[in-house]
Amino acid sequence: MKGYEWLNLVFVILFCIIPVSLEAAKHNLRLSSLPGMTSCTQEPSTIWLRNACHGGFVTLTKGRKKTKVIAQHRGIHQKSPKVELIKESCHDQSAGFLGSVTTRLYSPHADKYICFNQRGKVIAKSRKSIERMGPLCMFLERATSVGSRNLVQFQSSYNPEWYLGFDGKRVVHRKRRTRNSAHTLPRKMKRTRTHRKRRHRCDFSFSTGSFRSLENEFSGLIEHIRKQKLLQIHSSNNDKDFESPMIPKSTTGGGGNNIFVSRVSKTPAYYYIESNDERYKPEEVKRRHLLDEDEEDLLESKISFLNFKSNLKMYQLQKKTKSSLVSSSSSISTLSSSAAAAASGALSSRNNKKRKKKKLKQRRQKDKNSNLVVQSPSAPSNPSLTT
Repeated sequence: MKGYEWLNLVFVILFCIIPVSLEAAKHNLRLSSLPGMTSCTQEPSTIWLRNACHGGFVTLTKGRKKTKVIAQHRGIHQKSPKVELIKESCHDQSAGFLGSVTTRLYSPHADKYICFNQRGKVIAKSRKSIERMGPLCMFLERATSVGSRNLVQFQSSYNPEWYLGFDGKRVVHRKRRTRNSAHTLPRKMKRTRTHRKRRHRCDFSFSTGSFRSLENEFSGLIEHIRKQKLLQIHSSNNDKDFESPMIPKSTTGGGGNNIFVSRVSKTPAYYYIESNDERYKPEEVKRRHLLDEDEEDLLESKISFLNFKSNLKMYQLQKKTKSSLVSSSSSISTLSSSAAAAASGALSSRNNKKRKKKKLKQRRQKDKNSNLVVQSPSAPSNPSLTT
């Protein structure tokens, strides 16, 4: 064979191989994956998904019998634990370099994955079931945009005609027959139809972002500046010497060394105290828990940071005992005054009785004397003596 004939043969072979490989790549994702052939790795960052039409967040909610995949639009926000989703990037090792990278969506709140069933309905499956489901739990991410908004669509790896989507209808319970109830009304999942035109609707597009819980949320630059200004008064507080109860070294941590308060910030609502040891986190003490200004001086003094609360409780206990002693002494004084008044009253009444008895005796004595004087001239005379 001549040289150009070899070239023609090579071109014919290439033209035969390329369509076969493209067709295999097209239908490769619809093949069921064997156990152990697909390797998946979790991405370090978590995300949330929000529907582009009605703004509902994709969540997995536990119902009476099973967990449902819904788009919840009331009583939820970007920092709610229910909206957290973990993306797992999967690659089919049997497909080689022609295989696409697929995505699995896992909800740590419900401990389940978002999947399709054989009829194209969105369902939730456990970790044990996804290995058996295979491509039904895998999606291909398709980037799209509506105006200036960058959106993403999730195409099923099992059937390219299926897209993850939610309509805007509310769930109506048959028993209650109420539309505006107090509980959250989620969006109901509508069965995806096999029409390519439907993928351009906003029902199948989502806006996404990185999930951040409220615990790790930054309060803002203004709040940070305010706290820094409050912490600048620690030098003036440390220069003051206040009288405070001494604490044994054995009761403190760090091998018997006391850990003192290095920063004390005062606000109208609370005290913000910070230790000079990095192992201990700053602590806030509300001012309403303090009884008087003496306790505020106790807080600002150089006492042990670890035993601050115990000393404060001891001081409050001493304060209460002192107040109880003062109240008891005042009660005793009132009792003694009342007893003295009662005793003086009884004494005066006794003296009055004695006076009355004395007067009565004197009056009786006078009456007796007067009777003797009257009877002496009228005494009967002896007739024998008169004659």
